[in-house]
Amino acid sequence: VLLRKEVLRLVINLSSSVGTKGHETGLLTIKEKFPFTFDDICLYSEVSFLLANCMFRLASRRFIQELFQDVQFIP
Repeated sequence: VLLRKEVLRLVINLSSSVGTKGHETGLLTIKEKFPFTFDDICLYSEVSFLLANCMFRLASRRFIQELFQDVQFIP
């Protein structure tokens, strides 16, 4: 639950151009230490909702999508 909240916080912070590099680094660190976090389809759904309803730069959108490239959509 804490990892999920931290990922969502960092993703939301990517919508701002201030400190983008630090937020990206934070997300990459989580992916390195806890790769299973980004295999969660529910977390991906929540992040997709944020991408649909918040303003993100294209580079940030691509970065976020790449974090979830290994999500399995098959039950």
